[in-house]
Amino acid sequence: MKRIISYLLLVLLVAFAFWRIYRPVRLWEAVRPMMDTVVTVKLCAKDSSTAQNLLRGAFEEMERIDRMMDSYSSTSEVAVIDSMAGKGWVSITPDMERVLKRSQYFSELSGGAFDITVGPVKELWRFDSPNPTIPLPGQLVPALTLVGYQNIQLEAGRVRLLEPKMKLDLGGAAKGYAVDCAVEFLKKRGAKSGLVDAGGDVRLWGKKPYGGEWQVAIRHPREREKLIRVGKIGLSAVATSGDYERFFIKNGKRYHHILDPHTGYPARGCVSATVWTRTATDADILATAVFVLGPEKGMELVERLDDVEALIFFEKDGRLEYVASQGMKDKLSGL
Repeated sequence: MKRIISYLLLVLLVAFAFWRIYRPVRLWEAVRPMMDTVVTVKLCAKDSSTAQNLLRGAFEEMERIDRMMDSYSSTSEVAVIDSMAGKGWVSITPDMERVLKRSQYFSELSGGAFDITVGPVKELWRFDSPNPTIPLPGQLVPALTLVGYQNIQLEAGRVRLLEPKMKLDLGGAAKGYAVDCAVEFLKKRGAKSGLVDAGGDVRLWGKKPYGGEWQVAIRHPREREKLIRVGKIGLSAVATSGDYERFFIKNGKRYHHILDPHTGYPARGCVSATVWTRTATDADILATAVFVLGPEKGMELVERLDDVEALIFFEKDGRLEYVASQGMKDKLSGL
């Protein structure tokens, strides 16, 4: 009898060891309001304790980036840089340096369609207040003189804004960068697959728990309940800029928050621009740049770049139309 009991205990211990090693992974998910949107993190893990630690760490990483790059906080790193505009150099963190470098690169590439110095103009519109306003020309003209990515000087570990009263607005890059930081955090800590979605700025990696591919559907810009499904294109990040995200209607005209840095008014060429690429930072920035450039020039920019695809909606003669990059044309359904 003792031998039988010992044998059964051994079998149970071996079975438990095998279960610990080979137990199937599960999909875990958490959702939080953050960065003026809703953030969803999904990841694959074998147990609740591991999953909860990873989820908590991913949100903490995104909160860290949000605190650093929040244009509306008086204690953010952006606020410190703004306070020294026209005065001198400011030491910056590696995260800030990476975002500023990438922003400058795409500002140059897009001819200023993306410009993080649009802060003084954006302040006049007050899109984040309950009562946004249309600035008067007398207000816009002086504010536009402060817009110009060329007036940012960036060196290793420091930056300076050349003109007094310049203000940075990292709203077109910070959210994507926060997504990238969360994904890199999860990957370094052993998460083999997952997805981070910050209000449509999405990056994914690996495969679903049972081997399937992650898929991202795009909401139709005018029929919000309608989804546009996208086939496999081999790019891990996607972001959308649209005139329906933050806007108000006055005298029958839509005024949205994606401003053309050259005019100070909402860009009018597109209804939405969705961009796929390798990182959420690049997708976030390029979605804004393409939207401002309009369907023709925006698609020209996309087709010049490696590992970038796009879907652009625009209005023509009262009808909603779209144009897709070469790599997207046979990957769309539900249009």
